[in-house]
Amino acid sequence: MRAAPYIMGIDLGTTTCRCAIFDLYGTEIASAYRETAVRYPRPLWAEVDPESWWLSTIEVVRETLDRSCITPDQIAGVGLSGLMHAPVLLDGQGQPLVPAMLWMDQRCAAQCEAMSREQRALGASKTTERFSPAHTAPKLRWLADTQPEVLACGRELLLPKDFVRYRLTSAICTDETDAGGTGLFDHERGQWDWDAVQLAHMPADILPPVRPSWAVAGRVTLEAARATGLAPGTLVAVGGGDTSCTLTGVGALAAGEVCIYLGTAAWIALVDGITQDGGPSVGSFGATATTGAALRWVRDLLANAGGRSDSYDTLTQRAGEVPPGAEGLFFLPHLMGERGPQADPLARGALIGLTLRHSRSQMVRAILEGTAF
Repeated sequence: MRAAPYIMGIDLGTTTCRCAIFDLYGTEIASAYRETAVRYPRPLWAEVDPESWWLSTIEVVRETLDRSCITPDQIAGVGLSGLMHAPVLLDGQGQPLVPAMLWMDQRCAAQCEAMSREQRALGASKTTERFSPAHTAPKLRWLADTQPEVLACGRELLLPKDFVRYRLTSAICTDETDAGGTGLFDHERGQWDWDAVQLAHMPADILPPVRPSWAVAGRVTLEAARATGLAPGTLVAVGGGDTSCTLTGVGALAAGEVCIYLGTAAWIALVDGITQDGGPSVGSFGATATTGAALRWVRDLLANAGGRSDSYDTLTQRAGEVPPGAEGLFFLPHLMGERGPQADPLARGALIGLTLRHSRSQMVRAILEGTAF
């Protein structure tokens, strides 16, 4: 008699890569995570080597399996969620051509303005929202303008969770949630927006097929099984963007209820109803750029000479001992431009009111208060 099956989830975030195993009742059996190395080669640039996402995935999957004390063949399937908007451009051998520009990267601000202006002039695009520097489309336009030879070598365009799934299964595809965050997708018709593709100055044939998040994309290959410890042939779902997966994961939300998400960034979503497939319909949505990222920044900034920093628990515990108002210290949390209430790549962060009285505890308190406001 075969033992009861389990489900594995892999979540690729901006700050961490996580893996967890659940039983069929939703009880967590084991989990593991690794921090992700983000590079900031210039002010307002933020990028990740896609290969590091795959290497982190290997480590967290192996560690989670080891902690769970279950055998790999008991994993019935793997689901994925991931950060959105960061394009992973692959060459003909399936290797990343350039680092992935993250959603917080503001280098494409000029391309974003140009595309929005051209979009208004055309009056024919089916995109339902103004282009934002967070979108994939202006990032590709930036590549077309500054590194056309790189874009010309691109054969496939994936989003972060799609790249990990590609390494697991060799399957090339994405889902509507990730496609919808590119600025290249027609939400009403459920297909790529070819007007927006033209505005991005990108080749149309690199766009992946769009499939349902819940669909089976493929099976774990023998090579991926050797790397991760998963059983060859394990089913892997297409997966979804982290925003939609979060709204699904919090459970059924009634109209008027709100979901607040605190991660590297933060967002708030007001539900105005239920969609035909039973999911929440979001009426209002707003996002910031650097929430958890600001806390990580100050943690690393305040590390000692040996590079060791206090844990988040220690930092927040000491900040909790500081009176509200951080003794006159005020923090503007716009460390990578800003996303809300409207996109502003020129926004900047600031610590205002610094005195010799202020210590790391007041600084952390001010950063927590500033991001909360």
